[in-house]
Amino acid sequence: MNNEVTGYVLSVQEYKEHDAMIKFLSYDLGLLNLVLPGYYKANTKQSRLGLEFSNVTYTMNYRENRLNRIVGGQLNEGFFKQRDDYDWLIEASILSELVIKLYHQDNAHGIYDWYEAIINEKYRAKELCKMIYYFSKVHGITPNLSGCSICDSKAINSFSIRDAGFLCQIHSRVKDDKDELAFLYSLALDKDVKMSQEVYENVLNRLIQYISYYADLNIHSWKLKTRV
Repeated sequence: MNNEVTGYVLSVQEYKEHDAMIKFLSYDLGLLNLVLPGYYKANTKQSRLGLEFSNVTYTMNYRENRLNRIVGGQLNEGFFKQRDDYDWLIEASILSELVIKLYHQDNAHGIYDWYEAIINEKYRAKELCKMIYYFSKVHGITPNLSGCSICDSKAINSFSIRDAGFLCQIHSRVKDDKDELAFLYSLALDKDVKMSQEVYENVLNRLIQYISYYADLNIHSWKLKTRV
């Protein structure tokens, strides 16, 4: 019996001769590996079903713990206007890579909600920061943002990746921007604050370095953004 499942195409890779392996995020079934037959054939009719970062509905005979094959489907939202924006493409790639590498089945619905909110967001850096902090909690590697990581002083001067959180004036080697520190602190409080886009971008850079270090992974898409 065929089932329909709706979600997002996170990545597409070659599989066997003409097929594609799809990393697919759905609300009901979580993160799946699916085979899209004939995707790389000349004049294929499957091209829109394998568009990265799009929202699609797939038809398949789903079986748990199997590599399922897509038998049909439709493209719901291709974000074609956004694809002219290089920043959108890079940040959608960062978002997808974070989900693939940090996905946790126990938090499946929350991760799907994060993805859907951010992919539709006009300014994504702020929400990406929030999602990375969320992932740090899921994986038990949350930075200490309540006080100095060494002495618990509240006179905060910097954020240290090596020391996993804030440092006070005495233990700091550098002095960080106060708005960036305030935004980091707001993440721990789950409080929404308004800062400049530059602050969000700078904090995103620090948090990607942080999660990469403590989760032992590389976010390759971020390297593309920082090279521009």
